[in-house]
Amino acid sequence: MEAVSMTLEKIEITRTLIIDDDTMLCHMLASYLDNRKGISVTGVCENCQEATEILKSRSSDVAVLNTEVLRDNKVLQLTQLIKACSQVKFLLLTTIDEREFVDGVIKAGVRGILHHNHHPEVIVDAIRTIANGAYVLSSEAADKLSQIHSFHNIATTPLDDCIMKKLTKRDLQILSLLCVAATNSEISKHLNLSESTVKTYVSALMAKMNCTSRLKVVVTAFQLGFIPDNAVLE
Repeated sequence: MEAVSMTLEKIEITRTLIIDDDTMLCHMLASYLDNRKGISVTGVCENCQEATEILKSRSSDVAVLNTEVLRDNKVLQLTQLIKACSQVKFLLLTTIDEREFVDGVIKAGVRGILHHNHHPEVIVDAIRTIANGAYVLSSEAADKLSQIHSFHNIATTPLDDCIMKKLTKRDLQILSLLCVAATNSEISKHLNLSESTVKTYVSALMAKMNCTSRLKVVVTAFQLGFIPDNAVLE
C-alpha cells in the first residue's frame, strides 16, 4: 500500500530561471536548486535582455533575480521586465534596503525580496512560497515597508478596531511573525505547529483582515498601528 501511495503522489514542479551576473554564484545556486524536490532550473542568464528572451521562449514559473544585474533606474528596468514577462513571479536577491526601492519594486509586481546573503535553503522555501501565490519579505524589507506606511498616519476607525477584535491570541502570534517576513516553515517551528496548521491559520487571518495576500496582511497591520509582539519573536 505504501509503495502505491508513493507512485500516485503528485509532485508540483516549479520551473525556475536564475538571473545573476556573477557566473560562479549563479551556477552554484542553480546546482543547489536543481537538486531540491519540486524545483527545476530552466536556465541561467546574466542580464535582463537575455532573461526576457529566455522567459518568452521557455516556460518558467519563478525568476530569481540578483538586483546587481539592474543598471541605472533599477525600479524602472525591473518594471519593464515584469511587464514583458507577466506570467512569471519574481524573487529578488538584493542588498538594497532603501524605502523607495522596496516600495517601488513591490508596486512593480515583485512577489519576494530576500537579502543576497540568505542561505540557499531560505531561497528554496521562498520560491515554493511565491509559486503558491504568497509573498515573501526579508525582515529588512518588511521594516522598510512598515516605515513607508507609517508616514500615511492613518487614524484608527471603528472598522479598524473591529478587524483587530476578530483576531485571537494565536492570530496575533502568526501576524507578529508575518510582519518580520517569517515563512510558513519558520512559523511552524517557532510555534511548534505543523505547516498545514500554519497555512490554515494564515488563510483564516487573511479572511478576517479582508486581505488577498500575506503582503497585504502585513501592510494592513502596519497601517492599523499593529506592533509585533517581541515575546513571540524571541
